[in-house]
Amino acid sequence: RRPATSSHDVLAGDDRLAGSGTRPLSKSRYDGIDCYIGARADTVSFNDMPLAMDQEHFDRLVHAGVDSVLASHVAHLFARDPLVIFADRIEIDDRHDVDHWENLQST
Repeated sequence: RRPATSSHDVLAGDDRLAGSGTRPLSKSRYDGIDCYIGARADTVSFNDMPLAMDQEHFDRLVHAGVDSVLASHVAHLFARDPLVIFADRIEIDDRHDVDHWENLQST
């Protein structure tokens, strides 16, 4: 997907895409940093810009006990589709391999 270029852009729904391909994004995946994570008490104050995120993932993480700063970061990763995944790395044991997480982090 690409960021919406105007309010008149209409993207057809596609369940294979994050947000069904209908969530307009305000900037490119290659733009600057969107949010900060950290253990400092004032980390929340650095996150003062609107953040595109998948609300369902955010709610699920917070409900499971993840703090809101980290939950926002992870839910933001699910606002976009991953760029690349290799066929031989789809079915891996996530308890031992970090390829799936690194794929999300790199997008």
